[in-house]
Amino acid sequence: MPSRSSSSSSGLTAWLLIAALIILADQFTKILIIGAFQLGDVRPVTGFFNLVRAHNFGAAFSFLHGASG
Repeated sequence: MPSRSSSSSSGLTAWLLIAALIILADQFTKILIIGAFQLGDVRPVTGFFNLVRAHNFGAAFSFLHGASG
């Protein structure tokens, strides 16, 4: 029977691997979009879903974007 620490260690490793794969996929899609789209380009995917290249220059969701300092 595996010890509890090796079981939690393998669970942690699995979650870290999943997180790393998500980060890699995110960076890969960013590179693809930057290479294929100009800023503001819109590409319809379906009738209700579009891909749009936009940049967020503020913190989370442009919070404090116009603030000075």
